Amino acid sequence: MRYRYTDNYYSSRLKLIPVTYWCHCKSMAARLSISISKNKTRLNEAFFNENLKVDIEMLKLDLLFEYEEEIRLGEIKNADRNYNSSIISAIKINQGIFYLTIDDTIGRHHSSIVELSKTVRNHLTYKGEHLAELDFSNAQLLFFTILLRPEFWKYDMSDMFPSLVNSPDTIEQQSFRYASVCSKRSSDVKVSYDYPSMYMLAEKLQSLSLREFNRFVSLVEKGEIYKYLHNNFGLYSNKYNQQSRKEFKKSLITFTNSEVYYKSEFYKLFKKEFPAITKFLVELKRGNYKRLSHLLFNLETSLMYERIIPTIKLRRPIIVFYTIHDCILCTESNVNYVKTVMIEQTRIAFGVTPTIK
Repeated sequence: MRYRYTDNYYSSRLKLIPVTYWCHCKSMAARLSISISKNKTRLNEAFFNENLKVDIEMLKLDLLFEYEEEIRLGEIKNADRNYNSSIISAIKINQGIFYLTIDDTIGRHHSSIVELSKTVRNHLTYKGEHLAELDFSNAQLLFFTILLRPEFWKYDMSDMFPSLVNSPDTIEQQSFRYASVCSKRSSDVKVSYDYPSMYMLAEKLQSLSLREFNRFVSLVEKGEIYKYLHNNFGLYSNKYNQQSRKEFKKSLITFTNSEVYYKSEFYKLFKKEFPAITKFLVELKRGNYKRLSHLLFNLETSLMYERIIPTIKLRRPIIVFYTIHDCILCTESNVNYVKTVMIEQTRIAFGVTPTIK
């Protein structure tokens, strides 16, 4: 039922108690049956069987290390909370309890797999074979690079990029134009831009700041943008010099998705590195800063569910895989193939070659 415990119950380890009262068992079984029938057509068939499992005992060992480290840092409440929620999520997987919802705002898919912590996902197996996670490096900035291209803002709905040659699984490229992306996605924030002005701004960026554009795209493609900015910001600021890589990544994501604060140190340092791209970023947020993040998430969803997943399912329909927003979990024997498809389809859709970790 997805209830949340009050804080006083997080002060100790969770004790699991089986439900034996027949009324409750019957009610829970009915809800599970309805959930399965409702989601069966939308979820990969790999969900509803006994092949997807979590090694609970090995998971407990890993969680114990994390628990002790959080206790050492004085985060007692978080330690208990993280330990309990991870164990509960793992047990649900082993019991075949799954759910799927689709966010009406940005089109993202949320499921039982998505809510798992990285530690739990590391212990997932399918038919005894471990699942590996394939992740886009600096995904949001990768999707941001398409907005810097004039072709994205063309009103003309003709193909933006060349499609797969002599392939039965060609998917129309017009999905990756601004007009098409926005028309297909519902949102509580109207993602409305002036086509001509955005096109001209992107064209100006290409013509007057091509070197800056190429440097930015190259760093994003190689998955080095966080490292590059972290090192350079650290030269001018003790704050960012003392931040860990994880903390700096969070700062950059916050900067990308939040309102523009012209007096902030991060804004000034980013503008120093990429002045033209900063100007374009400000323009994308003008009026309502949320529309940029919504547009980026919509591009992510389009790429995953209109190119990558259909291609995998068409070419190799028996492959077992699960999505976690911009990541894919698949069996280790299929890692190379899925990785190839992710790179290939991103290159076709966005015109960039991503780094997949």
